[in-house]
Amino acid sequence: MKRSKVIGIVSAVGLAGIATAQQYYTVDYANDRLLMVTVTGPTATAVSLGSLGVNVTEPPDLTRHEGVLYMTANVAGAIRIYQVVTSGVFVGQAIGGMPLNVSGNNVAISEGLTSSPTGLLVSYGATSSSTIGSVDATTGLITNPFALPFDGDGLCRMGSTVWAVDGAVTGGNRTLRRTGNTTWALQSTWTNSDYDANDLVNHNSTSVIGTGNRVGSLLTWSKTTNNVQSFIPITGFTSIPVGGIAEVGKPCIKNIPQPNSPWPLYVTVDVNGDSNIQWAGTLTHAGVFRYFKNRLVPAGQEITNPDLTWFQNNVYMVSKIQSTGRFRFDQILTDGAWQGLAVGNRPVNFVTPINHVKALTSDSTNFYVGFGLGTTANLFGTYSPVSNLVTPLGPGAVWDNDGMGWDGSNFYGVDIIANANDQLWQRPPGATSFFTFTATIPSANNDVNDLEWSYLNELAGISGYNWLYRINKVSGTVSFVRIGGDISNEDQSLWGLCRYLECAPFEP
Repeated sequence: MKRSKVIGIVSAVGLAGIATAQQYYTVDYANDRLLMVTVTGPTATAVSLGSLGVNVTEPPDLTRHEGVLYMTANVAGAIRIYQVVTSGVFVGQAIGGMPLNVSGNNVAISEGLTSSPTGLLVSYGATSSSTIGSVDATTGLITNPFALPFDGDGLCRMGSTVWAVDGAVTGGNRTLRRTGNTTWALQSTWTNSDYDANDLVNHNSTSVIGTGNRVGSLLTWSKTTNNVQSFIPITGFTSIPVGGIAEVGKPCIKNIPQPNSPWPLYVTVDVNGDSNIQWAGTLTHAGVFRYFKNRLVPAGQEITNPDLTWFQNNVYMVSKIQSTGRFRFDQILTDGAWQGLAVGNRPVNFVTPINHVKALTSDSTNFYVGFGLGTTANLFGTYSPVSNLVTPLGPGAVWDNDGMGWDGSNFYGVDIIANANDQLWQRPPGATSFFTFTATIPSANNDVNDLEWSYLNELAGISGYNWLYRINKVSGTVSFVRIGGDISNEDQSLWGLCRYLECAPFEP
């Protein structure tokens, strides 16, 4: 393993807004943060996206698989694999961290990580990365191993071709490539130790780009000749060691429903799933529920009364922690190996103790909560996940704000009324009090706990007794369907509802 760690001074600059620029993720492993680097010709700039939340002790490796960023890194004495959050409130956070292992035995070295059509590949070994295999990002288990005829210090895939770099501080460096299942072919060699490379990715039609031994710089070399081409110093980061590189990829264009569009998917939470495991999952307008693949929160952090919202292409949740009675704010991962996990666990605070946080929504600018200090959630205000504080907007109301949604024009909320129909309310932006709404939700199928704008003039609502409601906000008419799919018994209970807009997965 041929790596070193250099400590430098932190400096950040703005991102170049040039149409021809290419963007990459990399890691400032002296300060444990995710960077976005913009390369424009011979120059590069960077911004810090967020803290990894783990202490990386040597250059990591990065790859993007189906639109999700993954990282292998030496943390706490083991080579671990993470999913790294690339958008939302908790951008930069490294999730998972399972040690890479073969049949339960941790590997000593792993220096290459890339995507394949069937999953993630790592290079690893006892004294060098001389074996390659498939890895499960949620367990770290490596399977299907086969030998490499070199030390795989970095890997990347470009279509059907896998590239590798075998870097050495002394004695020479080389890149190799393999198309399909053919043998590895030598692509280029060089001897300058400044060009020692530890990760690589496709750059353009003629070159590959990577990170290496030279601090604060990227490295490019030709795909077609034996020439290492250039250093690209990262402005403001020239004394900062960076490691790992992955393409940012094209922006994900979400399928935002229009008046003539199909009904969207929703996300909801099963607070009392099979074996008392809490799950998040998707829900169709026809009432078909499907679990995401990971439990929502770790054992011992069980939650009650979650409420969900969609904010700037991510799903968020407020909920009550059963063991402490306090309230938490999370981002729910909806893609990748850790899809379904709630990350963040930020507190929801006020100047005095809060007794209720029952509702969450957003208007794509701010988060809004329905909360209360007494026996009801009769207050309305903004929530900041930076300060963790709620700021009230206007005086309280007679309504108990049990669930809330935003339709692009107005806030809508629902008040669960025991032994009677649920009451809907409406609040225009900037209003200083709640406005009643004439429609009611029949109590025959039990109470609605959250609302979401859905389609045309309709809101969607969800019942903890597993009914999905369609509520026409103009006519006040209400219809509902029984939720099926992964729901298997009457003890399970769905809470919280928000829109979920999918996009097609990316490939490197």
